[in-house]
Amino acid sequence: MLKSILALTTFGLAAAVQNKTAGIHAALDILILEQAKDTYFDDIVTVINNLQIPDVEDSKGNYMRGNSFVMDERSDNVLIYTDVPNNALVMRCDKLSGVFYNDAFRYKEWPFVATGHCDVIINEILVQFGLGFGTTDTADGRRIPYITGVDIDTKINRFDIDIQIWGNIWSDLASLFEVFFVGTVADLIE
Repeated sequence: MLKSILALTTFGLAAAVQNKTAGIHAALDILILEQAKDTYFDDIVTVINNLQIPDVEDSKGNYMRGNSFVMDERSDNVLIYTDVPNNALVMRCDKLSGVFYNDAFRYKEWPFVATGHCDVIINEILVQFGLGFGTTDTADGRRIPYITGVDIDTKINRFDIDIQIWGNIWSDLASLFEVFFVGTVADLIE
């Protein structure tokens, strides 16, 4: 009996090797992934915290230099769900927060020039990402699995931002320029 099982297994392996499109079929139970979602999302937060935020400068000499962003730890409200049309698994958290730090800015609005540095506290950030699963054919006819990013979204509630500005005397009037800071910072982070 053991010999016949071994022979069938060997025959099956030999057939799979000859068939270049052979592969595996896997099914993931969403409940199992639900248990690990917080760890996966924490890894995404780590990636976001390691992103470089570029310096910004416009043609009028206004700039924001030495920019960085730190996302606070996630809340416990990470959702995980499937996106059937994209054959994807999506994770989403609506209740993240973070702080944008700026080492030096300059903003001129005739005749005033505000200089200094600022912190922008963002209280409500949405981060969503998905992994789409599929296959592709190689040049030699093999079919292999591939993963793509789908349903990627980041949104910042621009009405729930607190700007703290330090600098020269004109920086005290920077509340007049908050639209510049809010729009620029939110766009950089998104």
